[in-house]
Amino acid sequence: MMGVMTENKQPTTDDEIRANSILVLHEIREHLVVLSDFISKLDAKASSITAVAEVVDENEAEAQFDRQTRAGKEIITHFFRQSKLYVTAIIAGFYAAFFTIFSIMSAKLPNVELNLAAFLVTISLTIFIAWELLSMILVGWQAMKGSVEDYKPVSKLYRFVWMAALIGSILPAAVAMALLYRYFLINLGFI
Repeated sequence: MMGVMTENKQPTTDDEIRANSILVLHEIREHLVVLSDFISKLDAKASSITAVAEVVDENEAEAQFDRQTRAGKEIITHFFRQSKLYVTAIIAGFYAAFFTIFSIMSAKLPNVELNLAAFLVTISLTIFIAWELLSMILVGWQAMKGSVEDYKPVSKLYRFVWMAALIGSILPAAVAMALLYRYFLINLGFI
């Protein structure tokens, strides 16, 4: 067989070629072990980077959810406060209109209807004023505890009491107003 040239340019035998090949394969194996260790370390680092990225993504998702939740609560609170102001203005306007009509009609109404209408509006007005006072007390108490912004007017109890006060103000006033309308309809000849 033909030999391979070495550094001193002497042909080598097949046994030397086999021995050199084994040495080269052994060195390649050692390099592969080193490269495998290096790749394992790179893979471990990549895995830890991926895990950190997942945690960062999860934290960002939680932060975004918290921001959206806070924004939703602020919107609901704003709409609730605006609706409360709107309803308060309507009820106050109703009382002003009722008392104007009532003072004009008081001389013409029968005594029973006059007293019943006055009694019902007094009940309605008492509930309305009590609710407004209670609402101011709740806001003041919350302000003393911390911040008015922490005040949660949309809690279930608050909504229930608000609805009860609203209905308690409207129903007696509506009956009192119906008595005035009834008297108008009687005087106009419709009843």
